Amino acid sequence: MKAAGIPLCALAAVAAAAPSSMRGVRLLTIVESEPGLEALFANMGVPNTWAEHGRVSAEVPAAAWSIVSRTAAERNWTVTRLQPDMQAQIDAERAARAAHPYPPPDASTEQRRREFYAAFRTIEEIDEHINALVDRAPAGLTVERFVYGTTHFGREMVALRVVGAASEGNVTKFWQHGVQHGGEWITAMVTLYSAEELIDGYGTDAQLTRLADELEWIFAPVVNVDGFVHSWAEASTRNWRKSRQMHPANEVALAECLLECEPDCAPNACAGCVGVDTNRNWPCECSNGRLGL
Repeated sequence: MKAAGIPLCALAAVAAAAPSSMRGVRLLTIVESEPGLEALFANMGVPNTWAEHGRVSAEVPAAAWSIVSRTAAERNWTVTRLQPDMQAQIDAERAARAAHPYPPPDASTEQRRREFYAAFRTIEEIDEHINALVDRAPAGLTVERFVYGTTHFGREMVALRVVGAASEGNVTKFWQHGVQHGGEWITAMVTLYSAEELIDGYGTDAQLTRLADELEWIFAPVVNVDGFVHSWAEASTRNWRKSRQMHPANEVALAECLLECEPDCAPNACAGCVGVDTNRNWPCECSNGRLGL
């Protein structure tokens, strides 16, 4: 797809080539009330947009806010989210990590748990916490870390298997995963918290014990590992959505992008042509008939 003769992946790459600070950049989400909104945003100087669940989100640079806010009023857009300064959010996330390093030295199990969920965690910290959960599995509960695949860049895709003695070998499984899209950090924390609640409640909480004994649970906190790692690279990649894999369609888009911008391509000018939205091949009924394209 193109906007004003420019491949959208090239426009989206402006964010990847932008300075690492996101000061003054607003995160805006609106109800998708008309077709072609992503191209419209691109023409207003807003290159980084994504659509899902009937909504369009956009990282609006300070220089584009005037025209975007005016257009929103003229077209009567329904705004469902407005983060006034993305850098403020990123600074708060970094401050939380500085205040709550992981793992805390000589910490009890409860302190370790409390500190882990006090801030967002890197892929290395998540894997370390998974290992800690395996090590403290209560009697009668199987808790296993396993690798179910490798990414485009050879990183392990790790999940946690939790199953009570009564359900070992049961065919009924419950799968929960996080980070379908790279910047969705909170979903990794929710997935691990769910696993930890089940593990810690086994043998002491009747309902959680029954759930572990009746089902086999698989928790995969980060399914888009490469995209997740990339979202930690710098402030401008905080909302990175796609994987980092290149397919034939990516190669075509990249070639088209380079052709459009040469001979004066900025560094990483076509980085937006990299990767695939990892839920794009889900059945057409998913998300009320809308795919995350």
